[in-house]
Amino acid sequence: MQRTRTLAHALLMAAGLFGAAAAQAQTLTGRVVDPETGETVPGAMVLLRGEDGMEQRALADSAGAYTIRARRAGTYTVSAERVGYQSTPSAPIVLADGQTVTHPLTAGVRRVVLDAITATGRARRCEGDVRRGPEAQLLWEEARKVVASAALTQQQEELTFVTRLHRRFRRLDNSRPTQSENWTIIAAGKPFTSLTAEQLLARGYVTFDRDSATFQGIDARAILSDAFVQHHCFSVAEAEADKPEMVGLEFMPLRRTREPDVHGVLWLDRASAELRLVEYRFTNLPYRGPVERLGGRLRFERLPNGGWIVRDWIVNAPFLDPTIPLTGELRRPRVRGLVEHGGWVVEIRGTGGVPGATAEGDTDPAPANTGQR
Repeated sequence: MQRTRTLAHALLMAAGLFGAAAAQAQTLTGRVVDPETGETVPGAMVLLRGEDGMEQRALADSAGAYTIRARRAGTYTVSAERVGYQSTPSAPIVLADGQTVTHPLTAGVRRVVLDAITATGRARRCEGDVRRGPEAQLLWEEARKVVASAALTQQQEELTFVTRLHRRFRRLDNSRPTQSENWTIIAAGKPFTSLTAEQLLARGYVTFDRDSATFQGIDARAILSDAFVQHHCFSVAEAEADKPEMVGLEFMPLRRTREPDVHGVLWLDRASAELRLVEYRFTNLPYRGPVERLGGRLRFERLPNGGWIVRDWIVNAPFLDPTIPLTGELRRPRVRGLVEHGGWVVEIRGTGGVPGATAEGDTDPAPANTGQR
C-alpha cells in the first residue's frame, strides 16, 4: 500500500521584523488619502521605487499612515497601490543620507474594470507565452496586489492566529469522512505558507518514495513569482456557472513538462478586482481513477484594517488501492479515496487593528471544488 501525505505548512514560522539598523535609514512617511473624499485609506500598499529599479513596499495602517525606509540615499518615486484602482507614481523625491521626509500620498481613484473581460478560448498550447494579452496582464497585477499585501500584513502587523487544522479520509463512494482528526494551533506568523516556487521546481510538487508520496500545497505568492512564470503560462479562464461574480486567470504548466505539476485558476471578484480564491489540481500523476480530484484551494479575505490573509485552505492527496503495487507501467495504483489536509483561521489576535477578529461563522469551510480544468 502506498502512503500519501501533504505538506501544507501552517503557523510554523514567525514573520521577520525590520532590523534595528533601520533607525538610521532614509525614511519616507506620510498618510494615504482618497483625493475625492479626503478620507484616509487604511491598508493601502505603498510602493517606493528607486532610480535603479529596486522596489520596497509597506502597508499603511488603519489610519492611513505609512512609514517606508529606503536602503540607501537617492532619488525615488512613491505610489499608493490599492486593489481595484490604478495608481500613479509621485514626482521624484530626493532622500539624503539619514533624512526623514514627510510626503502626503494620494491614492488612485480610477477604477480597474473587469466586467468586460471574457475568455476568447482556452489556451490549448502552452509554450511559454505567459500572461497572454493585456486582460491577463491586468488580472495578474490585481492578484499580485492582494498577495503582496498579505505578505506585508504577516510581516508588519504582529498578529497571532488561532487556526483549526484537520485531516480527513474520504472514500469516493461515500461523501462522509470515514476518519477525521482535528486540532488547533495558536501561533504568530503565517496562517498558511508553502515552499517557494524555486524549492518546488527543485524538489517537485509531488515526490515519490518507495512506499509513499508527498504532495506539496502551493500558495498564491509562489504562483505569482518569477520562477513559476518561467515554467507556466497564464490566460483568461472560461467562466463557470457557480462563479458568475468572478473572472479567472488560468495557469498551466508548459507542454514539455512531464513531471507532476499544478494547473488551476486564480479567481478575482469582477466588481472589486480582489483576489478571492485559488483552485488547482496536480497534473501528470501516475495514478488511475479520478485524479482530477487531487488538488487544493486557498481562500483570501480582507481584514478590517485593510490587510489580507489566507482565511482557509485544503490540499487533497490520494488514498490508493492497497492491493496494487506502485511499480509497473500497467499497474498504476487506482485512487480509491481522498486524504484531505486543511485548516481555517477562526480568530485573529494582535495590535494591527484587528483584535479579536473572527471568521464569518465558526464553521468548517465547504470542501474544495478542484479539478474542474
